[in-house]
Amino acid sequence: MYLFKTKAKTYEDEEYEGGSYATMFSVLEMDLSEATIEEDEVTIDVYGLCSVIDIKVPKGWNIEMKGTSSKAVVDNGLASEEPESEEEEVEKIVDEFEEKPTVIINYKLTCAVLSVNEKKDKEELEEEVDVEAEDVEIVEEVSDESIIVEVDDSDEDQTTTVKDSDEVVKEEETE
Repeated sequence: MYLFKTKAKTYEDEEYEGGSYATMFSVLEMDLSEATIEEDEVTIDVYGLCSVIDIKVPKGWNIEMKGTSSKAVVDNGLASEEPESEEEEVEKIVDEFEEKPTVIINYKLTCAVLSVNEKKDKEELEEEVDVEAEDVEIVEEVSDESIIVEVDDSDEDQTTTVKDSDEVVKEEETE
């Protein structure tokens, strides 16, 4: 049980047999990306009250999540997505025929977050940062706190309005 703690649990090159974890006002980061499972399936029971539970698993593990939550977020980042290319579709079909362990996650959450994702390596993280950086365009840096920039993108034309103490200084439309 974790109470008012931040705990990182890493399972490296060891067999993982499942377990039960209770967190209250805590953060639990479980890294199973280097663990192995000898059985066909293991069960993880988690209880979270005002906590964050983040579980990293190796690529290819099957994850089944079930439980109850109130004012909580449950994110299975491994939920299958539609393949974007023919190559991804073939890879997905081949993956389905390989025997992979199943992790059953039973949860009961109140005002908590449960997130399950594959652990990304350094190169994948750098690629994500590069893609996000390409989408950002700095037009002008402003240090005056009284200037407010409003962007209205509710229609195809985007309107940017710059205000200084509720007085419109500049209004610009872009397509």
